[in-house]
Amino acid sequence: MSIIERVIKELKENKEKRLKGEDILIPWINLPKLSTVLPGVQKGRYVIITANSKVGKTQIADYLFLYEPLNYILNNKTNLKLKIF
Repeated sequence: MSIIERVIKELKENKEKRLKGEDILIPWINLPKLSTVLPGVQKGRYVIITANSKVGKTQIADYLFLYEPLNYILNNKTNLKLKIF
């Protein structure tokens, strides 16, 4: 299966899930401007956070990928499962 076929298949699956009312990602509710660029945490996606030393990479990574998803899962009814290693 080519990359294009896999992308089309994933897009169709995500559309079907959205039409059924299922969540396909965990949104960043408290960061609406960031959500216009990056919609949220999605399974199987890599995000790289880079910057100079001592500028807060760990704090922003913790907030975006630990506290926001945990808060969303605890406060909303969703079909998504959260695994934090």
